[in-house]
Amino acid sequence: MNEKLVSIAIGATALIGLFFSRKKCSLCNKSHFGCTSCFVCNELVCKYCGKDISSLGFCCKSHGDIDSALINEKSVKVFSENYKGKIAPYKISKTIHTSYYRNKDNAEYALRFIAAINDANIVQEVKFTKKTENDNNYKYSVWSGNGRI
Repeated sequence: MNEKLVSIAIGATALIGLFFSRKKCSLCNKSHFGCTSCFVCNELVCKYCGKDISSLGFCCKSHGDIDSALINEKSVKVFSENYKGKIAPYKISKTIHTSYYRNKDNAEYALRFIAAINDANIVQEVKFTKKTENDNNYKYSVWSGNGRI
């Protein structure tokens, strides 16, 4: 009998802890279970205030016209830090960086999208960082990118 009461008490405590562990969205200020970090600004955003951008994650709707940035992203040019040719001067002079992705192409896509959100059409001095992570015995590489717009 006492074991059942202890089991019920532990279950109730877990539910209460789960309820209070919900995170608040930085835009609507409501508590949701599904809040994730915006991959552009790292603010917590819920599925109602964010937009899912394919394999990158959620983006805040506060960044402006996300749909036009998705279209303009295709025209953003990316230049490595080793590029020696002529490039137009910085438009904004701001350093941008991405989260880590399992695919290097996703890190580059995120750089181009962040540049498009900031109305830039060139990302210069791009450098990708490779890091090895593991999941039990499985090791895999993740990539992050940074550059200047």
